[in-house]
Amino acid sequence: MKYTVKKNKKNRTAFRLLGAICMLVGILQTGMLIMGYGRERIIGNIICIFIMLYGAYLFFSTFKKQYYDITYYFNDNDITIKHKYGKTIYSYEDVNDVSVVVPDEEMLCYMLHLKIKNDNFVIPFTFKKDLCEKIYNHINNKISAENYSEKQVQKNE
Repeated sequence: MKYTVKKNKKNRTAFRLLGAICMLVGILQTGMLIMGYGRERIIGNIICIFIMLYGAYLFFSTFKKQYYDITYYFNDNDITIKHKYGKTIYSYEDVNDVSVVVPDEEMLCYMLHLKIKNDNFVIPFTFKKDLCEKIYNHINNKISAENYSEKQVQKNE
């Protein structure tokens, strides 16, 4: 099964711009503090440093692979994730958790949350409830089968 999640380039640009503005405000305030202005405003300076750090987080987090278009291939033996930086192949043994997030029964958006090793993937399915459940059942069956075979091997030893 194949599923592609399109990400909006304008969102990445907006977060980068907001992060750059926050970093600029923090850097300017820190520069003013170093030059001797505003030493009596310690709380404001601390807040500006936190704003600068948050801006850096916003800016650099937009370069993660989750912020770009991602294509998921749910094969029989593995999960292949094709993203901007190449492709990553995970076996079903690497899947730590899979769950379906249903915000509200009347909403038309379902989300599949995959936790694979250290990566978290939230896959949105708008108007595609059946496909979401099909992929969830496929992954859940693969994980269950592998867990069952591991337990059988442990019993035989």
